Amino acid sequence: MQFDAYSGASAFNAIAYAPKHQGTLAALQREGERFGHVFAQVGQGFFTPLEEVYERFNGAEAMRMARATVNKIKGLFKKDVVRSMWDVSEIQQATPMMQRFIMAEPTVRALYHRQGCDGFSPTYVDMHPDDVGVNHYDYRQVKNAIVQELPPDENGEGDWKVQFFFDDLVEGDRELTLDEKSDILSTWDMVRAIIEDGDDDPTSPFAGKL
Repeated sequence: MQFDAYSGASAFNAIAYAPKHQGTLAALQREGERFGHVFAQVGQGFFTPLEEVYERFNGAEAMRMARATVNKIKGLFKKDVVRSMWDVSEIQQATPMMQRFIMAEPTVRALYHRQGCDGFSPTYVDMHPDDVGVNHYDYRQVKNAIVQELPPDENGEGDWKVQFFFDDLVEGDRELTLDEKSDILSTWDMVRAIIEDGDDDPTSPFAGKL
């Protein structure tokens, strides 16, 4: 069951969007180039195979995979709790609890259903494969009793609404706290920004691309 409540203008401010992801490997590449110059001094005949080895182990793809491996190891020591995430590598190594709620964000979920992203493939299990947005149980757990600012009307007047959902909780679940909902919503903002950039896949534990 769902109940929506609305009230007057400018009573609440929207949650601010996180700055867009601007990840770069330039610094690592510059270090690699420094070693490349050393290789070049050895001699042309010996340089060619060394260059191949260098490209194999120091190229952008190799560095991306190495970064993903390091982040995955670091992720093993994180508690499986709800918390805000502000970095693409951190999101990619989300624990199962946060994976569940990241995959409830409608943009991510629609992309996942089109097979456009990894969707935390080693560990995430979609318990509601046909549901997106308000029809999705996990989405409703996040949005229940949360104030949402609406776009201004033709007169420039703002408005807001609150949605209430009355679901029977799945066995083992509990109501999310307000702080947990805020952490999930801020992470959703970051995930959308990453997807809008059109490069990194925020749901790939292997640091894959969209």
